[in-house]
Amino acid sequence: MKSRVAIAVVIVCCLLLLAGCERLELRSAIKLYDKGRYTDSLAMLEELAGSDNPKVRATALLYRGFCYFKLSDYEQAAVEFKRIADELQESKLHDDALFWLGRCYQVQGQTDRALEYYQKVVNYPKKSKAYSNMKAMAANYMRFINSHSDSRGIAPR
Repeated sequence: MKSRVAIAVVIVCCLLLLAGCERLELRSAIKLYDKGRYTDSLAMLEELAGSDNPKVRATALLYRGFCYFKLSDYEQAAVEFKRIADELQESKLHDDALFWLGRCYQVQGQTDRALEYYQKVVNYPKKSKAYSNMKAMAANYMRFINSHSDSRGIAPR
């Protein structure tokens, strides 16, 4: 019986260690992103995007989307954001993914799809100061799209 308990403790410790390693790797990938090293960040985020930890996975997918967006690969950025929107609806980053899907479609000139995702952000039930700012930005982009014929929008941030 003691050996089973010891094995269980070792397994739990290994799992905690692996989870800690993922978070460290995620922080390193985000630091590369912050330094403008988008390709290097993408390489680190690739494995993390398949993590069993939903927080790590959602953050990795979000930053993969940001990297592709910064590299002007809006189609691939949309793929990454859509994975969060479709697979991780319970994630705290779900509304961010919806907003950035709108941005991807807007800069590609797909204004109907952009409006669809911006509307989802505007209707999102979340309440926080950061979310309120994103909701206001989505509403502003919707007004911009509706008032301009070439509505690809403002250059990506």
